[in-house]
Amino acid sequence: RKAAVYLVGIKHRAILNSTMQHVLRRLVDDGFAVHVYVSLIFDASGTGNWFASTRSIGREDPSIEHLSRRELQLHVHDLVQATGACLVCAEVPQRPQTVPHIPVNAGQLSQFPPHRTRTGKRLLNMWLRRERMWNATLQRERALGERYEFLMWVRDDALWVADMARPSVLLRTPRAASTLWTRRCGA
Repeated sequence: RKAAVYLVGIKHRAILNSTMQHVLRRLVDDGFAVHVYVSLIFDASGTGNWFASTRSIGREDPSIEHLSRRELQLHVHDLVQATGACLVCAEVPQRPQTVPHIPVNAGQLSQFPPHRTRTGKRLLNMWLRRERMWNATLQRERALGERYEFLMWVRDDALWVADMARPSVLLRTPRAASTLWTRRCGA
């Protein structure tokens, strides 16, 4: 049984230890071979003032705060390996990539249009990185001749205070193959 876990976000917001302990280790303990795909922007300072209010009331995780890009990759590798999972992809771009020009379309990202707002550009950048991780997943599945049974996206700033639900139990529910589970946000 194989599972893929994706962590896409920004180094300054990343809370890695709880994800490793309560997500990756839970999957491994539940009998999954876990492949991890990570993309963390190293320096988001050029993306506007969008993180300033949160940054002023908190601080970056001290265990990664002073790491270089290469040291961060090695640190993530060591954290993943310590859980028994396997780090398949770890990209740490210096800055967000330039997003392609998106034609104006009222139906696409209408709340945060990428052609007009920084937030829209950041969202599009995040989805482009997620798409890269997804394409790497499909390529790996073809190369191995196997499919992942369980896929999970984890926010970079998710703080897990307890283990996630047992995936083997979730996968025994009716129509599990076509089901999307989410955390109870706002509960």
